[in-house]
Parts: sequence; structure tokens; C-alpha cells
Amino acid sequence: MPIGLVYILFNVRRSTLKKANVESLWGKLYDDIKLDSRANLVHWPYFVIRRLVYVQTSFWLNEHGAQQVQVLVLLCLISLVYFGKYMPMKTRKKNRIEWINDNLVDLLTLHMFCFSDWVPDMETQYMVGFSMIAIIALMILINMGLVFGEFLRVVRLVFMKYMNRFKAKFPTKKEIYLSAPESF
Repeated sequence: MPIGLVYILFNVRRSTLKKANVESLWGKLYDDIKLDSRANLVHWPYFVIRRLVYVQTSFWLNEHGAQQVQVLVLLCLISLVYFGKYMPMKTRKKNRIEWINDNLVDLLTLHMFCFSDWVPDMETQYMVGFSMIAIIALMILINMGLVFGEFLRVVRLVFMKYMNRFKAKFPTKKEIYLSAPESF
């Protein structure tokens, strides 16, 4: 699948990607991605490949925990550099969300070194575990806050829509007064 994504995205001109018939068929492959650079089009294929390597690393290096963590750190650092340089999403907010999440995942991955044989003291590993839990809680709070904020925005828009409909059906006292004929 990632190879097909790369083939489609790199063998089709960017001007062609903006056409309605192409976008209706293949648009989800580059949805929310800026089309101003070929480097931006690599985002989703890299996203999929990175997840596949995450999973395969646990099978390929099942006897070597420290090397697993090194591969994960390398993948996280590559994505941080990529996002820092290209900012491939269309909106600044989405770029920031992705960048913050990648930073937090990289920080969690770096914590995993402390649970290997490199840190023999169990008390230190125990304390690092609390730090890891705090980072996970921060990540959950940030993302849940964003989801809740988006929910409130949608509720506000729906409320405004129905308030405008309600106001259109029932004129205000001022409108009634202004529309009444003057009598002396």
C-alpha cells in the first residue's frame, strides 16, 4: 500500500491532483496536505511505513530490546525533522498538533531506555515510570482538550444556526414597531 501511495503521488502532476475527478477518486491520499512541494506528499506514505516498521521491529528484534528502542527513536527523530522542516499540513494548528504529539512520543520512547539493562537500579526505573505516566497524561489531556474544543465549536455553530432560524420566525418588538403604520 505505501508503495502504491508513493507511485500515485509522485507520478501524477500536482496540478492534476487538484482536478475534481482525480480528487474525488484519490483525494483522501493527500487530504489536508499542502500540495506546494513533493516533500509534503511523502507525509502519509511515511506515516504508514513508520507504523509498519514499529510493528515489525518487535518481531525482527525481539531478543534485542535496546536496539528496538533505538529504531523507534530514529523513526521519531526523522519525523520530527521532517515536520520541523516542511510542515506538510494545510493549517498551522494541524501542524502544531502533529509536531507536539511526535515530540511527546519521542520523549516517551527516550524514557524506554531507562527500562533496559542500561539502568540497573529498580528505584530509578520506578521513578522514571512516574515521569512516563505524567507525559502520557499530558498527551491525553492535550488531545482530549482539542477534541472537546472542537466539540464545543460544533455545538456553538449548531446553536447559532437554530437561534437564527428561531429569530427569523418571530420578529422582535423593534421590528414590529418599525413595520407598523404610523397613526395620528
